[in-house]
Amino acid sequence: MIRAPAVRLALGQLRHQKRQLAVALGWRGLYELVPMQVPILTGVIAGVVAGEAASIYGRPLEGEAPATVLGGAAVGLLALAVLHGVSSHARWVASARLSHRFVRDLRRLVLDKLAVLPLESYRRYGGGELLDRVLTDASRVRLFVERVFIESVSNAIRVGYPVAMLFALDARLAAIALSVLPPQWILARRLHRRLHEATRRSRSREAEFAGDLAERIHGAEALRALGGEGTSAGRLHDGAEEIEGFQLAGSVATARISGSLWFATGLGLALAWWLGGQRVLAGEMTVGTLVAFSGFVVLAYRPLQRFATIASTYRRGLVSLERIRELLTAGEVPPDPPHARPLDPERGAIRVRDLRLTRGDSRILDGLTARIPARRLTAIAGRSGSGKSSLLRVLARLADPDSGRVWIDGRCLATATRKSARDAIALVPQWPALFSGTVAENVRVGSPDASDAEVFRACEEAYASEFIARLPQGFATRVGRRGMDLSGGELQRLAIARALLNRPRILLMDEPTSALDPEAEVAIVETLRRLSGSLTVVLVAHRLRAIRCADHVLYLEKGTVVASGRHTDLLARSSAYATLFSEEDSASAPCPVEQRA
Repeated sequence: MIRAPAVRLALGQLRHQKRQLAVALGWRGLYELVPMQVPILTGVIAGVVAGEAASIYGRPLEGEAPATVLGGAAVGLLALAVLHGVSSHARWVASARLSHRFVRDLRRLVLDKLAVLPLESYRRYGGGELLDRVLTDASRVRLFVERVFIESVSNAIRVGYPVAMLFALDARLAAIALSVLPPQWILARRLHRRLHEATRRSRSREAEFAGDLAERIHGAEALRALGGEGTSAGRLHDGAEEIEGFQLAGSVATARISGSLWFATGLGLALAWWLGGQRVLAGEMTVGTLVAFSGFVVLAYRPLQRFATIASTYRRGLVSLERIRELLTAGEVPPDPPHARPLDPERGAIRVRDLRLTRGDSRILDGLTARIPARRLTAIAGRSGSGKSSLLRVLARLADPDSGRVWIDGRCLATATRKSARDAIALVPQWPALFSGTVAENVRVGSPDASDAEVFRACEEAYASEFIARLPQGFATRVGRRGMDLSGGELQRLAIARALLNRPRILLMDEPTSALDPEAEVAIVETLRRLSGSLTVVLVAHRLRAIRCADHVLYLEKGTVVASGRHTDLLARSSAYATLFSEEDSASAPCPVEQRA
């Protein structure tokens, strides 16, 4: 059953809030029971006014004057009103506290899951989809707990007590009054299936729409430059129209549920008054009993009428729970094997043998074998799609190969713990992320407990401290969203400092100079050359200036190394390599840093 796993998820989370749940249900039960005493007291008043013998809960009030009974009933109604007001306030507060803690814990689960979600899942879901599940779905679950779950649990009181009183007052008339409910339940069940499907499709499309909108906002400048804003707006209009269509279908299903419920309950109440009135005329029932009976009929129908008003909230909350559960049950990064040991390389020499990696039906790495010398600058070159960036991801333990091995200083990387591998091997992507916050906070992303001295030293080693000193507030300058932006070269050096803060032995760079101007490119290459004297630096490069400065070059074709050596040697030995770089070589400036022997 599609809803069972989602409901089990909610129940599992509520087990951690037993005390708050008991308080919320207690106040809710009192809130429901108090008004159910009103028909008893109004029945007493109606009977006294009609000149009948007064009774309450079927027990006669003998020896009491009519005026005394009326006064006592009025005081009882006043006491019920006060108690109902107090319980109404308390049940809202208790429900809000329960839902707050429920959503807080559920959102923590989702955020913790994001930390161990494979990178392939990030690409599959997309940023907009994941953001939608963390924010929107979690918020809708809050309403599910507050308005649906607690009310559903309290239905036992709201339905059980009035039905028991109906049968206690008149069993035959109660059976007739409640006979309209089974057919209505069957019809409502069918309509709920339609509502659930419309809500599920609407939520799925809303999440896709959020992702599309985020992409259009992020790429607004490119769209404007290409004159594609009209096409983009048209696609967004179509998506919004599709969402509205699904929501309309859900509203129609909700309306049909509500209309059928009100018709059925109205029919049942009419039958109760008609048949009860005949029994009063025949002397088989008192007026007071009929008034009390009709009041309990209304109370017995009310849960169904309320459910019609919360059906949409119920389905939205259920669908959101299903979407959150789908994310929580998604695959995770494999745990370290039992025999895994920390990786603590001394020099950082890398040896790769027979690496194979597939993505879908495509073979990305195909038997790749290579050696990368320690404490040198190694460039990985090749045409687009040759597997350069995929090799870096394997070296950084961001992707596990289908077969093959990687050794660091003679130690197999697959037998190392992931944390120690991440500490020893740092990867700087082609487009480093700039997070909202200060410069120092951006450097500390991977090492939040690093001291100011350690941050300053990492920036010094990355040759970033000079431009940071020129910023308005230095390391305290806010960057990223609502802060100032950095140039491409500044961002790259900041990313290098961020990587160096963990004191890695190996630094991997994915095309660090591809989008930089010549001056910034020279600065980054010079930084990498200097760093390679103390740690192993491996960079994927398309620009010849960076490749010229490398101590060692690996040339890849179709996922394997076809040539390796110095740039000048490869030009002479490999015709494919020479063809790739010959035109740029004639116009390119030499390496700005003297080559090491």
